[in-house]
Amino acid sequence: PGMKFASKIGSEIPGQWREGSDYSKGANMGAGDLVAIERSDGAIRFGQVVAKTGLPWQNIYEVCVSVNADGSPEASRTEEAKDIFKPSAAALQSLGMGGIAPLPQGSQMAAAAPVSAVAVKKGTQFFSFFGGGNAAPAAEQGGEAVDRAAALRSAQEEKAAAQADKRRDAEDAAAARKEAQQAALAEREAIAVARREAQAQAREEALAARSARAPVGRQPSARAPPPPRQGSAPTPPAPVEDKQAAARAEQARVKAERDALVEERKQQQLAVRAEAEAKRQAQIAERDAKQQEIKAQRDAAQAERQRQQEEQAAARAAPPPPPPPP
Repeated sequence: PGMKFASKIGSEIPGQWREGSDYSKGANMGAGDLVAIERSDGAIRFGQVVAKTGLPWQNIYEVCVSVNADGSPEASRTEEAKDIFKPSAAALQSLGMGGIAPLPQGSQMAAAAPVSAVAVKKGTQFFSFFGGGNAAPAAEQGGEAVDRAAALRSAQEEKAAAQADKRRDAEDAAAARKEAQQAALAEREAIAVARREAQAQAREEALAARSARAPVGRQPSARAPPPPRQGSAPTPPAPVEDKQAAARAEQARVKAERDALVEERKQQQLAVRAEAEAKRQAQIAERDAKQQEIKAQRDAAQAERQRQQEEQAAARAAPPPPPPPP
């Protein structure tokens, strides 16, 4: 039997048609509908939906894209519904089809049958000649569907695992950057504190030096010192060396306290960094363990699928049972 729209299949759509008004993608369609597909040369050509194919949850259709001289299918290709154009009723009316009016009897298929039992990848096409005896048995079709489903599940699991690994790597990198920023901030604060303390010490040393130099350069007063009070001994002035020694001792004490504070903060920063590194290593070890577990599960599932496929292949290769005696 010939295709319903054999006269249109393979020809380009009218040049005056516009997407959105005369044809659109992803519309509802069914077997026997006239559609259009963008071909490898960039032209949009007519085709006819043969049947829905792929897995149950996939929205994929097999479309006849060329016919023989007698109107029988010559080549087809599989496309997702989102990549298939469907003409509007008004556009079909402009072609003189009146929507989806059937052609004369003898040039249409009562029920659209798939051109081939084997689904092809998107954008590829294959040739199938009816009557050639190349139709696969139903058991083989079912086995191929199971194989495709298993391969799809395996690819989805691998993609999900890769995405999870990438997400964990990004989280680890962000945590490491945050820890480095915190450590750098603490280090800058410690440097600022040390600078302020050094400036304060310098001011104290300058003040002490000025205080130590003042008694040496001071001129004695021309006025006579007051006489000592009756019954009390005069107080001797403090030596200059004693004041300088006291100032140096105070400076040493302040410096020791500052050095102790800086060392304490340094040890705290080292402890924080060590803790962050230990946490990061623990996260890496946990992630590696999870990856190994997921890999082991995938390998086990793959082995089980391989076993099932081998059993199905053996069952398909086994000769059919002899027919019962009459």
